[in-house]
Amino acid sequence: MSITAPVIFGRVHVLPVVTELLKAWPQLNIRLFLTDRVVHLVEEGIDLAIRIAPPQDSALKMQKIGEVQKIFVASPAYLKKHGEPQVFEDLATHSLIEVNEYAAGYSEWRQGGKSGFSIKVSPRLFVNSVDAALTAAIEDLGIVTALSYQTHQFVENGQLRRILTDTPASVLPVFILFPAKERQSVNVRTFVSAMKDRFMAKRSLKAHPT
Repeated sequence: MSITAPVIFGRVHVLPVVTELLKAWPQLNIRLFLTDRVVHLVEEGIDLAIRIAPPQDSALKMQKIGEVQKIFVASPAYLKKHGEPQVFEDLATHSLIEVNEYAAGYSEWRQGGKSGFSIKVSPRLFVNSVDAALTAAIEDLGIVTALSYQTHQFVENGQLRRILTDTPASVLPVFILFPAKERQSVNVRTFVSAMKDRFMAKRSLKAHPT
């Protein structure tokens, strides 16, 4: 069975499920392909993919397994030196880090979905990697917006602190996708069930952002 998932999500949430399945089923073999690019399942011979946010490919079947939040974090040292933003609009006066491979200059930051907030900002740093953005934030460069599971480890160990917790969070669904023309195998159904169980155990990533 072959599975693809975003790099950090795969490391944090998919790999533990894969590990447990391999321990429970000695005859099972899994190819786990972690990448942040969009993988074409049929062309690349992938049985299923995990995607965050609604997919655009109508040729794929999908099952929602949970949700993640988009949140804001910064290092305690940065917040001590520059103060903590109290409302979403305060972000415009801070040093910001954005994950965007192509943008430069001004950008628009949103929070809370279509009915939420939007401000025009000028980030100090644009990078094409979440890991790089979080490292820069840990080095006290500024505030970064990322998904809850991407920041969880650093918030837990105190390297980053979540801010604007009273601002309604943008919530993104997590889907498992598989080719529409293919019947799900027992292995695929077992994996999907295990992933759903993981999210249920956490009462969804929306309620417990990891």
